[in-house]
Amino acid sequence: MTKNEHFFKESEIPPKVAAPKHYVERRKYPRFKPCSKIYMLHPIFGSVTDISVSGLACTYFSWKDDSQETSPVKGSIFSVLEHYLDDMPLVVVADDVVQSSAKPILTEVKKRRMRFSGLTEEQLEELELFLLANVEVPELAGEEQRKYRKIAAGGNFSS
Repeated sequence: MTKNEHFFKESEIPPKVAAPKHYVERRKYPRFKPCSKIYMLHPIFGSVTDISVSGLACTYFSWKDDSQETSPVKGSIFSVLEHYLDDMPLVVVADDVVQSSAKPILTEVKKRRMRFSGLTEEQLEELELFLLANVEVPELAGEEQRKYRKIAAGGNFSS
């Protein structure tokens, strides 16, 4: 790959689930499900449910009526495979309640959607290596995915 050529290209893949007629798909890149646990810290601690080169979504616990501070512009992403990305520029796009306790003071499960903002070339390359090592890419079958994982495992993934 050349310096400005990246593995993950803009996708023309239609959504797998039929969306309402008023819904317009705005994602330029496909989202991938983690093949192992991926977590993020920004300032919440959440479990990543999907991730791409443009952003991620995670679920986390929050106290009811606890307004989460979204001021940190950078966050950390790490996997149980000991791969990590530090100081990734993130912008909160949405923060929705997924499940709420019946009791007024107990916790809620929330889903936070974030996009990467202003990634450097180096951060983008590290993110791509992180994705190759930690997600299932449907376009890469079996042996080819394992080959890219071995290449990605050689990276240090730290920004």
